Amino acid sequence: MLGLIPTSQAGWPVAVAVMKPQGGWMHVHENVHEAKLAEWTAFVASTITKLAADAGKRWTVATTHLEKVKSYAPRVFHVVVDLQLVAVE
Repeated sequence: MLGLIPTSQAGWPVAVAVMKPQGGWMHVHENVHEAKLAEWTAFVASTITKLAADAGKRWTVATTHLEKVKSYAPRVFHVVVDLQLVAVE
């Protein structure tokens, strides 16, 4: 659960480090401009994949859900993306 706002990015390496090698789930929060939601979602998945590889964990990272939780500012939303992390054998 990475619920820090406006961004939880500083916690991503720690979250990857404490995950079991077989993977699991991440629930990532951030404040994102509505025009960048797709870009941000792809960035989160690719960054978690890279951090996992750097930590010796080989995962397939799948975005399973993106939720606009609430408006934070004009055209900026507090969002949550759920990632499923599955070990690659």
